Amino acid sequence: WLHQFPEFRSNPFYVAGDSYSGRPIPFLVQQIAN
Repeated sequence: WLHQFPEFRSNPFYVAGDSYSGRPIPFLVQQIAN
């Protein structure tokens, strides 16, 4: 993924998931952002 989008390599933190993670990951990211 980072090979396709090198502009994101400088980001210090990534949250990723697979399959069912489309449900808890947005909630987790919102909690981290707040």
